[in-house]
Amino acid sequence: GADALMLSAETASGDYPLEAASIMSRIIARGDDVDALVAAARAAAERAFVACLVAFTTTGGTARRLARERALQPVLALTPHLSVARRLALVWGLEPRVGADPASLEDMTDEAVDLAARLGLARSGERVLILAGTPFGAPGAANLLRLAHAPRV
Repeated sequence: GADALMLSAETASGDYPLEAASIMSRIIARGDDVDALVAAARAAAERAFVACLVAFTTTGGTARRLARERALQPVLALTPHLSVARRLALVWGLEPRVGADPASLEDMTDEAVDLAARLGLARSGERVLILAGTPFGAPGAANLLRLAHAPRV
């Protein structure tokens, strides 16, 4: 994450200073939206007695933001890219795994709860909070929180 965004002199005095400032404003707003969703996920996890959190992430950004919140529950980070999973292995509190981009919300939910149960992060019937973005595979699109239950065995 960043604490500030700076408009350079070249951009500010170029041919399109208003457009440049407008785009930067949208970037800042988008970052605030994702941060708000991540904070909401952590708050929901505390209040809903969640066993673990699952972040579907393409670039690793969503999972890193979730790890930054220092949730008490384990965080499973699912990504379709081995290189991203390797980088996420160095982030505090994350349990990264490689998995395919889900084809639907149902596939996403099934993959999250099944893997959480297989890894021992959620027992039968326990709640799992899923953070993802639609459309699937689009970087920076975290816009979905879903509460599901680990499969009963």
